[in-house]
Amino acid sequence: MKNSFKFGKLTCFARQKIINIMRERAKTTATKFIDENAELRDIIYRYCKDSKFVGCSLTDYYVLYNAIRDVKPSNILECGTGLSTYIILHALRENKNETGTGFNFVSMEQDAKWYSYAMKRMPTEMSRDVEIILSDVDLHHHGMFVGTYYKKTPDMDWNFIFVDGPKQTFNGKDRFCNMDFVRAAEKSCTKICGIIDNRRASVMAYSMLFGPDKITYYPAWNVSTINGVCKDDFVFDDSRWKPFVFEKYFHNTKISAPNMKHLS
Repeated sequence: MKNSFKFGKLTCFARQKIINIMRERAKTTATKFIDENAELRDIIYRYCKDSKFVGCSLTDYYVLYNAIRDVKPSNILECGTGLSTYIILHALRENKNETGTGFNFVSMEQDAKWYSYAMKRMPTEMSRDVEIILSDVDLHHHGMFVGTYYKKTPDMDWNFIFVDGPKQTFNGKDRFCNMDFVRAAEKSCTKICGIIDNRRASVMAYSMLFGPDKITYYPAWNVSTINGVCKDDFVFDDSRWKPFVFEKYFHNTKISAPNMKHLS
């Protein structure tokens, strides 16, 4: 999925036109893959039918399913319960059947109505393999960054996190990034990877917290990947930027003394 295509100095119109073409191709790829995977297809259409859940698309399911199958994580945290919960669980079960290794899967939800709906809709034979937790949300700070997190998230050595919640606003104000991933990384000595589903505030924050080389954005798929980080990967050290990291974010960097005469 990853490619090195760069948009350069294309106009906004041309850029968006190219992205739209790429997204149509991504949708075609995802649809074909799902149609050829009978069990995955049945799960998607069985639970999509008359479902109140919204937010994920076929391309999301494609990316999420393949990520779980490739990474084969053992401790998985999902931020935001929905149809994606079924996709993650199905992929985890396939991994277990192949490797014999078990897993812990927790899905967090902040909305009581959605939580109740999810619990009623989840089949008994599937509910045994996932713990869905209803939780209030609070704010967490890391350096100059602030975002939302689920207060009841279990303390576990997560190695894969899917970021599609909580709501990006807090008390009806502002737009925040997700901090569940950050809180997990703050404590982790081992690498955590994950997927961010169309949450640009989180993508921007994580790119600055961990460095741009740790986050990859896929415009055709409208998701971003977190490429394995732990507590040693924060570019902040005692609330200061680590040496030479700050410059990564600026293309117009000079070593000469500042000169603003051209602005007069």
